[in-house]
Amino acid sequence: MGENWGLPEAVPLKRKHRARLASEIRLFKACKRLTHELHRLVRSSGARQVPVLALERWLARWSMRFERHEEVPIFRAERYMIPRFALGDAPEQGLVADLQRGCAGMEKQTATKITSALHDFARQLGERLDKENQEQELAKEPPELRLSVQHSADGQTLRMNIAVPEMQGKMPWFSVSARHLDKLQLLCPKKKSRASRIAAICRVIMRYDALTLGGGAGYQAALPLAGFRWLQQELDCSVEAFASPLNCTLVHYGSQFPDTDALFGSNLGNFFQWSLSEVLMRGRCVEVNPPFVPEVMDLAVEKVEDLLRQARNAGEALRFVILVPKWQPLRMWRKLMDSKYNERPEGSPVFVLPQEDHLFCDGKQHIIAKEAMHHRPSSFDSGIFVLGCGRRSPSEVPLDALSRVLREHAKTHRRTVERGVRGTNGAALTIQEYERQVRKRRKLGKQST
Repeated sequence: MGENWGLPEAVPLKRKHRARLASEIRLFKACKRLTHELHRLVRSSGARQVPVLALERWLARWSMRFERHEEVPIFRAERYMIPRFALGDAPEQGLVADLQRGCAGMEKQTATKITSALHDFARQLGERLDKENQEQELAKEPPELRLSVQHSADGQTLRMNIAVPEMQGKMPWFSVSARHLDKLQLLCPKKKSRASRIAAICRVIMRYDALTLGGGAGYQAALPLAGFRWLQQELDCSVEAFASPLNCTLVHYGSQFPDTDALFGSNLGNFFQWSLSEVLMRGRCVEVNPPFVPEVMDLAVEKVEDLLRQARNAGEALRFVILVPKWQPLRMWRKLMDSKYNERPEGSPVFVLPQEDHLFCDGKQHIIAKEAMHHRPSSFDSGIFVLGCGRRSPSEVPLDALSRVLREHAKTHRRTVERGVRGTNGAALTIQEYERQVRKRRKLGKQST
């Protein structure tokens, strides 16, 4: 693809690689059409824009339908990412509430109408996507692909475009920084052919870009490296519950998409499908920082307590360090406060981090060339809970020390972050205004490249 990384400009791909990439492109384009339809519906109602994370939260709640099944069906990404509400299903109330909350003055009737229309559009879109994939499976040969690559002026960002002449419409461009491309190549087994690795890298970038098409980079935000180092050194933490090949830090991690992520070391798969034996094989301490979607966090707490119950019955030591927003009215928060596995029984069962005292790694860090710009301000106060069973005593979990580490990290990087979150008059922006500024800058950056 370019001399910077030793990748060829023309990549000869085998049949199976072409087929997988073509399916991934179809899925990405379907997700993009779904995003555009929600924006169209919201604007046609008179509202200015879709609330930040409304789309991502809606898709996350849909995926929870699969996680609650006792028998997990064969994973199919298009079923997770394109909701298939049945004809006649009531409009999903989470999206209705998000639209009312984020669109000033929107009545419930209007939000319900938008949600119902989006259900219909998604169902038809999913049926069309299924048909296209079935036609490809029956075809003797998958479509031809053409890979185009551009480097930024400073050589720190790569942009790639995979064109499929048989597909209609403009093919999107995908970006990845030099640092993250190196990371993906290190994670991918060397025994795989170069073409196989390149195809896998393209797929994982497309998949996570599709997941954040709504613009909410905070949805994939992660604990900063300083926090992970402390967890490793002090608690021997070696497992991340919610990560991806693009933002993982620890040796072992779980992620949402086994079909694209397993090749990059996601050896535990989806957190909601973990077994106790799989966890214990990889470590005794797990970092849990789920997407900030109430239903996802609620189910994550249930899963943590289920694994701890199994560990205690088996006489095994296990610990979970859980980082969630301080949303006290939610059931998730009450469950954590009242959990019998809480390792801070004296005083408050939670350690609260003030919003201004910590930062997160941006969910779009893989397209940001400058590492100094990888951080984003926290949107809320955060709560740290330690749930566990086994050998370690509660007094040996020094969360105040973790707080100091994160506070010092925020202090060190705050000046860089503030340059991104202050307006022209020097006033601090709200997190919503910050998101809009970041999206605008990324769009301008792509155009300049």
